[in-house]
Amino acid sequence: MSLPGNKLPAENSFTYNFKVDKIVHILLFFILSYTILLYFKKSNKKHLKNKRTQIIAIILCIVYGIFLEFYQKLFVPSRSFDIADILADSIGNIFALII
Repeated sequence: MSLPGNKLPAENSFTYNFKVDKIVHILLFFILSYTILLYFKKSNKKHLKNKRTQIIAIILCIVYGIFLEFYQKLFVPSRSFDIADILADSIGNIFALII
């Protein structure tokens, strides 16, 4: 997430690069959310098994994705803010909640 844009591998096709990038975002945030929810499921504490707590965790993961976009825009050279990345992050989070 902090790799400068000029250090990213160049691709010949923007469309291919765009699709791969979004799939990577979905997978990374799915894994993040899924592991958190799996911890909640395996926990012996009842409040962590509560559906409301799990939804709050997903919302925090979505906020984390938004934060990362601002971080990249403001502090990582040659990177920018991308709404499509936030959408892909959110889709990954929501898939984890559904599964």
